[in-house]
Amino acid sequence: MKKQILSIALIALMLAAVLPTLAAPADGELEPSDSIQINNSPDHTWATVALGTSPDVWPYSDREYGEGTLPYDFIPEKGATYILKFSVYSYGTQGFRVRWTKDVGWDFTEADAKVVNDHVYTANETATFVPAYFQNSIEDGETKIFTAEFIMDDSQGPEGLIGNIGIYGQGGSNEYFINWVEVWDTDGSLLAFKKAEETNWTAIQANGDKDNVSMEFLGEKEFDGLKINNIRFYYANGESKLSMTFVNETDTRRDGFNATIQFLDITGSVIKQVKDVYVPTVQGNSGNMFTYSEAGDHVNVYSFRFIKPAAPYKIEYYEDSMSSTPKVLTHASAKKIDVGERLTPTHVRNIFGNNWLNIYKPDDYGVALVSYPTITGDKDKDVVKVLYMPIPQ
Repeated sequence: MKKQILSIALIALMLAAVLPTLAAPADGELEPSDSIQINNSPDHTWATVALGTSPDVWPYSDREYGEGTLPYDFIPEKGATYILKFSVYSYGTQGFRVRWTKDVGWDFTEADAKVVNDHVYTANETATFVPAYFQNSIEDGETKIFTAEFIMDDSQGPEGLIGNIGIYGQGGSNEYFINWVEVWDTDGSLLAFKKAEETNWTAIQANGDKDNVSMEFLGEKEFDGLKINNIRFYYANGESKLSMTFVNETDTRRDGFNATIQFLDITGSVIKQVKDVYVPTVQGNSGNMFTYSEAGDHVNVYSFRFIKPAAPYKIEYYEDSMSSTPKVLTHASAKKIDVGERLTPTHVRNIFGNNWLNIYKPDDYGVALVSYPTITGDKDKDVVKVLYMPIPQ
């Protein structure tokens, strides 16, 4: 194993030789496509390629995303075959599906649903039919590229094998990260692409020593309301180290928190993910130096990103005492709260409605007692507890 971190230029040359067609084009060649949406979220990860700009040409091609209709820029031709490629990093998800969707996100056509499990492929195969199922095709900690061909068959009706293209985790799993999505034609021309957010480094050689090369981030980053500066990634004493300073510019004391660090290569692909990395308390403008170390020299690391974990919560309702059997209230679309954040009445009211506190209260009982947890990611601890007590006689 080399005992140095290669410079960015060398990494770029190495990857360019190995992956000549897999990285998205450089700026100026082709702009990222608004027709492709990538949603990397701990509770709902997916990607969609919106096909076309008018429902008069292709079904569902004018659907809204977020707060308005996007300026979709990829318009497929009738009868044409296209090639979808996507790069993913798995931290638990075992496979992926490529499906015909009515909407930008979920909601599949009837024809898609009928044959959703009929066409199964390995990671090394090019899927020749959509919906495609890359079943059990990736291991935890792996990054892979998947490929699927799809035909824009204008003879298909609105509920047929047509619509937008969606990418989803096997079994509804969201334990993966989408690095990039591309659409090619059969002549080898890239037509549309979108990458996840990336950062850039510059290589610094310490005292002319080629075995002591570090990479310093160009500019400043922000994470969860904190500024991050003095960012370096370097190799020393048999370990790769990522160091930075977190700065809290407010007067409020900021408690420590757990986060996930993702390390990326020059293509923007996640090559390693580390969960539950603890960042100590940050207080004042002086900041707090944070260093993460790991044995080995990760020569392909080009950038990194922080992700703050989130977790769901539930409500338990008790009568008379906390030893009684509670009624439990959950919500399928409940917002996940950042780990380390304390729940408030506003959080709960926004999801469960204004009457959430009294929903199970007996008629002859008085004011409810409530405890709000700080979210930990432990489902047994992330519980709002409500205790109903009878009115004293």
